[in-house]
Amino acid sequence: MRYCELTEATEIHSDAQWIMKTLTKDCKPFLNLIGSQVTKYKLYRGMPHMKKADTMTKKQIRLDNRKPMSSAQIKHDRYNHFFEEVFGQPFRNAMFATGSHKMAQYYGEPFMVFPIGTFDWLWSSDVNDMALDIQWPHIGGFGNVPPSQEAVDDKLEFANYRMNNDLQKAIKSGNEIMIRCKEYYAVKKAVFKEINF
Repeated sequence: MRYCELTEATEIHSDAQWIMKTLTKDCKPFLNLIGSQVTKYKLYRGMPHMKKADTMTKKQIRLDNRKPMSSAQIKHDRYNHFFEEVFGQPFRNAMFATGSHKMAQYYGEPFMVFPIGTFDWLWSSDVNDMALDIQWPHIGGFGNVPPSQEAVDDKLEFANYRMNNDLQKAIKSGNEIMIRCKEYYAVKKAVFKEINF
């Protein structure tokens, strides 16, 4: 068994059977929600700088003070304020995943992801990618920044966001899913050619 260190990674492993046992043991809530149909309900995350990563990586999620990759900080903070008020959690401080391999590829090397332990998730059937789909007018030379918290609240109130609702449908939609838990496994898709769940 081979282990090595990565930035933000806890452990890496390349044994397909060990991966299956680990996912079955550590990711029961997720597997129960998708009916253990890993190959039918694939959840992807685009991960930059991971092309040379081994078969499976365990990573932590930044649940506080997350810096957005493709959004202005003020927009990130205002979205979080709305989500905290409505759903009790700042869902922009989360792992972003999707059932769409193509969408994940836009953000980096696509890995299949598996939340560890209990988790909460938020998604909308109307919003494919929050960073791209929710647009704001240019104001004072700044592009795509919401003019106020009130404007964010008004827009997101009608965006049809749902918490902990129909994960299978969320994955099949190909839309962005925000997942809050402490850790997750990222696994190369090729592993599942060797594994029968």
